[in-house]
Amino acid sequence: MLKRRKSLTSEFDALEKEIESTFEDAFNPMWDNKSRRLEPLAHLRETEDKVIVTVDLPLVKKEDIQLNLANDVLEVEATMQRSIRFEKWGTVQRQTEFESFYKAMKLPGQLNIDKIKATFTNGILTIEIPNKATKFKIVVK
Repeated sequence: MLKRRKSLTSEFDALEKEIESTFEDAFNPMWDNKSRRLEPLAHLRETEDKVIVTVDLPLVKKEDIQLNLANDVLEVEATMQRSIRFEKWGTVQRQTEFESFYKAMKLPGQLNIDKIKATFTNGILTIEIPNKATKFKIVVK
């Protein structure tokens, strides 16, 4: 009986951890307490000839931004000039100090990664990635 009770307790503990993890992922997608990173606001827009990604990076210097592209996933990492807390908003994470931003985004389509342009102005990172030429205009003579 004692062995069965321990088994049920360990199963219940595992289930409780899984529920907490799922709940945390569903309701706290904008931060990671362990790595002390925030997910910045980002927008991906496709035009006929390029993909434009904009990312809000307040409290960041241009030198502290790191961009990586692998397997059609764009990663944006940036260290803040000073850490921040959410004390005045009364959130659960009020004791955590966040020190950096991190965002990974899946990019669409066939892109010309050799011609990527990135600019950083007033806390807004803009990344422009041209599409690979998939159609050519043919002049009829």
